[in-house]
Amino acid sequence: MVLKYIFIVIILLGGCRQNTDFLSQFRNKGEFALECVGEINGNFIVNMSSMLKNGDYIVWNKYHTGKASVLYAYHLQTDSLIEFLMPLRDSVHSYSPEQLYVYNDSVVMSFNEVYQYFSYIHLKDSFYISGYRSLEICNEEFFDWRGRAVMRSVCPGKDSLFFVGCIGTKNIDYGVYNCNSDFLFPSYSCIPPTVLEMKCLFPDYKDNISVVRQPGKDRFAVFRRYYQLYDVIDMHKTTLRLVKRNIYHHSLLTWVDQYNLQQDLKCHFFPGFFVHSSRYIMALYQSNEKVGRQYLLVSDWEGKPLYSYRFPIEFDVYGLCGEGEDVFYAAGKMERGKTGLFKIKRDKVVP
Repeated sequence: MVLKYIFIVIILLGGCRQNTDFLSQFRNKGEFALECVGEINGNFIVNMSSMLKNGDYIVWNKYHTGKASVLYAYHLQTDSLIEFLMPLRDSVHSYSPEQLYVYNDSVVMSFNEVYQYFSYIHLKDSFYISGYRSLEICNEEFFDWRGRAVMRSVCPGKDSLFFVGCIGTKNIDYGVYNCNSDFLFPSYSCIPPTVLEMKCLFPDYKDNISVVRQPGKDRFAVFRRYYQLYDVIDMHKTTLRLVKRNIYHHSLLTWVDQYNLQQDLKCHFFPGFFVHSSRYIMALYQSNEKVGRQYLLVSDWEGKPLYSYRFPIEFDVYGLCGEGEDVFYAAGKMERGKTGLFKIKRDKVVP
């Protein structure tokens, strides 16, 4: 009996190799070579919450606690920067940072979870808002609703259908929202992760998710910021199907491991920072190494881990975006060099 308890103590004190094991699923392809395409003052690109490429523009927004979001657009050809303050619709409530999406190739769309509306923002030579779309649910009586609707992340599908992540019920994380009918269709077949599957870090951050859509299709990847887990989901009309749940199941953590992970938050995905590719899921990830090394993780759209690329150790990544898998862009700062936007070619790496 004594040996049994000693064995348990040894397991608990044995440490955790979760980050190494998670990254080992991805084949190391080397370190990126970066080319600065535009120097930008650090005040404009720090604290970014979402970033995308729309034609010749790199567009991003910033965290502003208690204030409206500030949108920025950098034109790659003319080396010009546009700044736009989203007007507050209600001065009583604070705004949460919106995520940005390209919609119908010409509109940058943001979603605000506090007010639950879309802002249709056009971008040509400057920003302008073409309208708002409030989100209402007219069919709550048709499903077992658990309180007020809190749509944490909404990503456009086809026509009026939108993929919804974490809609505020106890048992349902995903659903489909129809803008024409204002009906919400919760998914009972595409279940959220279990408590066991999400035991690595901070259960309170379960709602901090980000959605990316496969261009030209209704397949979505859902990332949870502080978990080494992501889902690949198909949407067919108003139904969802889980294609793959990619997760590394962790061994028991020591109390020292758990404390360090919770204090440092060095091991996580970055919501809002993806390279949009029809072939791959490409997401920005940070390890829990002492230096907090940052990576681009590449999976196929079946959810299979493929490759990892590391960013230079002296480069802090503030944002990532792109419209294809071969050339994309990162916002960041060199330790002893330039701050701004950097062009990355996937075939130019240091082994």
